[in-house]
Amino acid sequence: MMTTEPRKVVYRNSPITHAFISVGFDALKAFDFESLGQQLDRVLSDAMDGMMWETHATVYEKADDPGSPVVGIIVRSQDAKMFVQATTTSCVVLRLAPYEHWGRFFPVFIAAWTCFQQFVAVQKLTRVGIRYTNQFRPVDAAVPLGDVLNITPIKLQLGTMTPTESLFTFVFEDADVALEISVDDGPNDDDGRTIVLDIDAAASDTLLETVGADIGESLEKIHAFADKAFEGCITQQTRGSLL
Repeated sequence: MMTTEPRKVVYRNSPITHAFISVGFDALKAFDFESLGQQLDRVLSDAMDGMMWETHATVYEKADDPGSPVVGIIVRSQDAKMFVQATTTSCVVLRLAPYEHWGRFFPVFIAAWTCFQQFVAVQKLTRVGIRYTNQFRPVDAAVPLGDVLNITPIKLQLGTMTPTESLFTFVFEDADVALEISVDDGPNDDDGRTIVLDIDAAASDTLLETVGADIGESLEKIHAFADKAFEGCITQQTRGSLL
């Protein structure tokens, strides 16, 4: 059974390969993307203790057609580990491995979102959420999934069909947060098996209706929920390998 104990430590060997904070909203009119990119470069450098940022790419309405209308901008940190994408429908911050901790990640989003709001007037939110992609590398490829994670697929008896342990999803929702947990086998290589745990936590429809211009409090609540879900998903054996 999945428990809900909050995380009390920062893991030295974090399994997170991709961490996202994302806010979606009803489509806006085009705005001054170039000026926003320049402003984000300055604001995010301050938020990251002086690490330089730069404009990385332009987002087009049709991803494969540079002749289509511009709908956003992407800036990235000098070490190419963090990206901010601001478009007419979303503001997203991505952190690649190595992920440090929420205390370093969350302020970057707040800085980006505050800057973004100086250029646009968001009306209706469609998403406020967090997504973590975790990868686990068992020493032995033959290790049962249950030794790594506390969650396993429901075994269905469908004649001669044999269920597998890969690619299954659980969905949970309470009054504030909608949670989706997916497990799959990642790419195997000479080093063995990879197990991918994907956790997506977002504001429920009910919570979205009450989120104001300051979404920080809602994101803190969603993050706490996602943290509890992660702790409930991993076994003590796995937890020990992350410390």
